[in-house]
Amino acid sequence: MEYDRYAILWEFCQALAWADDPKTVYQRIVDAAVRVFECESASLHLIDVDSNYFIRRAAYSDDISEVVGSGAVTLDVGRMRILYETQDLIVMDYENPNVQDEIPEEAITAGFKSAISIPLYIESGSIGMLSLSFKRALPFDHEDLVFLKSLGAALGSLVNRVLMTKKDVELQMLMERKRLSNEIHDNIAQLVSAIGIKVDTAIECREEDDLEALDEELDNLADMTRKVTKML
Repeated sequence: MEYDRYAILWEFCQALAWADDPKTVYQRIVDAAVRVFECESASLHLIDVDSNYFIRRAAYSDDISEVVGSGAVTLDVGRMRILYETQDLIVMDYENPNVQDEIPEEAITAGFKSAISIPLYIESGSIGMLSLSFKRALPFDHEDLVFLKSLGAALGSLVNRVLMTKKDVELQMLMERKRLSNEIHDNIAQLVSAIGIKVDTAIECREEDDLEALDEELDNLADMTRKVTKML
């Protein structure tokens, strides 16, 4: 089957324009893949922080959810470790499977005949994979596979940018919370110090039997105490 590679790239660009939220980006990648490659199911997995699992982040299937793969796939399953370490595509013919492949029985029952897992990677290595499943023989020729390897690099860079943006936002939020916490701490410290002074003044007023001044100081103390309570 012939694919218009420029059209495919344009489709992904259109789908991901102005998308920064990770969940939105992941789902748009999967949805675009289903449209342009006319596959029946697709899923996007990202490697976990310890590089032990591929964790599913988005999926599409017109049949059953099990077809698109489990939520977490260990690197010890099939050729996952090879994909992770070498950034090579995994091409699967369900009727003539590779001896290392583990094909879900649900996929066979649902009528799927082939699948391909495209590594998403950056300069430092693999960060995930985009898996496509078909109810027909694998539609890609050699040139298509070379293109898909390049597409994996492009999508890997995009996903990595989104992840970095998310981390930057989280860092900014953390810094803002820390700033507010320090500001509240300083304000409370000032109020507590002022309360101490007011207590001393109230004691003096009581000793001098100045009840009018004592009432005023007690009112001030009550107001300061309420302010401190609101900050906690």
